[in-house]
Amino acid sequence: MDKRAILIIEDDAVGASLIRQLLIKIGHSADDIFIAKSLAEVERYAPAHKKELLVVLTDLTLPDLPSQETFSKVQAQFPYVPVIVLTGAADIEIAIRTMEEGAEDYLIKGELDPKSLAKAIRYAVIRKKKANDYIRLVTESPSPIYIYEEETYRFLAVNNAALFQYGYSRAEFLSMKVTGIRPQKDLNEFYQVIKTVSDEYFDFGRWQHIKKNGDVFYVHIYAHNTSFEGKKARIVMAIDIDKKVKSEMALLEKTTEIVNILESITDAFFSLNKNWEVTYFNKAAETILEQKREDVLGKNIWDYFKDSRKGKFLQEYECVVNEKKSVHFEEYYAPKDVWVSVNAYPTPGGIAIYFIDITEQKRTQEKLKREEQNLRAVINNTKDVIWSVDKDFQFLSANNVFWERVTKKVGKPKKALTNEDFSPEMFEPWKAYYERAIKGEAFKIVWHDDSGGKESFEEVSFNPITDEENNVVGISCFSRDITSQHIHLRTIEKQNEQFVEIARIQSHEVRNHVASIMGLIPLFNRENKADPVNEQVLDMLELASQRLDAVIRKITTLATNSRA
Repeated sequence: MDKRAILIIEDDAVGASLIRQLLIKIGHSADDIFIAKSLAEVERYAPAHKKELLVVLTDLTLPDLPSQETFSKVQAQFPYVPVIVLTGAADIEIAIRTMEEGAEDYLIKGELDPKSLAKAIRYAVIRKKKANDYIRLVTESPSPIYIYEEETYRFLAVNNAALFQYGYSRAEFLSMKVTGIRPQKDLNEFYQVIKTVSDEYFDFGRWQHIKKNGDVFYVHIYAHNTSFEGKKARIVMAIDIDKKVKSEMALLEKTTEIVNILESITDAFFSLNKNWEVTYFNKAAETILEQKREDVLGKNIWDYFKDSRKGKFLQEYECVVNEKKSVHFEEYYAPKDVWVSVNAYPTPGGIAIYFIDITEQKRTQEKLKREEQNLRAVINNTKDVIWSVDKDFQFLSANNVFWERVTKKVGKPKKALTNEDFSPEMFEPWKAYYERAIKGEAFKIVWHDDSGGKESFEEVSFNPITDEENNVVGISCFSRDITSQHIHLRTIEKQNEQFVEIARIQSHEVRNHVASIMGLIPLFNRENKADPVNEQVLDMLELASQRLDAVIRKITTLATNSRA
């Protein structure tokens, strides 16, 4: 709506009436003219009517204010309304000072006339309208702005955004100094810094300020020297960067934590951007690749490590970048004579690579492979059966003879075999032997097999396998065919039995017949060969000789059978 109201602030009723009449003469309606006799009445009037006011005409001498404070208090109530000071001839110096502080004009009460009053009001409104455009750039700016006096550090002006940011009312804020919104610990630094401020624009950087409720927050300060209300002053923009700073601090803390982790891990790590340039290179990477990070950072990996284009490196890294998936591979890097195990992952900015030196591991594996090949050559070039089982009696390893025998017996290839493939009757004796060995006992048995109509004998050794802590973790088994030895031993045992029988016959039956013959010989009458007794003796000798011959034939038969 149009602004038509005029407020006269004058404690002299006659003077106020005179001004009122002059206003009516120059075309203002009596209904639009209001009179206040003190600042207290102004403060009651201002909240409801300040938006309707065209101009304020104020005397500097009021009953509830010193004259030097009247203008600043009135202007604080009506910051966007032109204020014209009414003064007596003796108060011209004060009136001029109020002009420096922002009054649009001053009029001497004794020299008032309709023409000069109308002119003063018209020009005051025009000047204030232009001034308000600049004032609103500050007061209505979304950026917190305040102005303080250089000499006293007192606040001279503050905009709405600053009041909202710090939590004060305008009156509270303007009663303070600029040091009142800073932590005590920062004041010495503040006093030192402002001594170096240039005459114009200055970026103070990041500081901490304090709100009314005591909260400390970060602001970025920009300042410019100026003149305000006739005083040397500084206009300040205080941008709240608290969330940004704390986010940066949290990010820095997290980044530092990650860097510390990356620097402490034994894995080598480096990262690449989308241009294949190295953006991070940790200590372990420096050690393995024998390169200083300052020499590597920012370099294109394919240009700096030219030989890395060979092998799997380029292919696998391009897969990470193009397909956005993680990869793992092992590769040999010839320039450093090193084997590496690599894990590479896609990142928003490029690729992250972890790798470890597995050169010793590779050499150990190659050595073990050679030893395994040599061992297999040994165990597979024997007719003996060799195998091992774990604590659950599952097969761990075996030579070819073992698998050929088991495959023939069970009818399955070795990869498909389990304990369930053996009949309970066949497995049960072996299980008992395994259980003995698992308890830590090393022993041998002779395994007798007469299935299929062919008898065989094997000597089987069971030896516990232990770990570094001497815990039994499996069983090593060795079976040797001793059939021929066993049969030979059995033959020897049978021969020994026959030799015993021959000895018995020799010691008993032969001796008896020999003794009979030897006992008959003395009975023969050599002197009288016609003696009839001699005929009986000869008959008896013949019988004893026949019996001895039968025993000798028996011995011959036993000896012949033992040799067979």
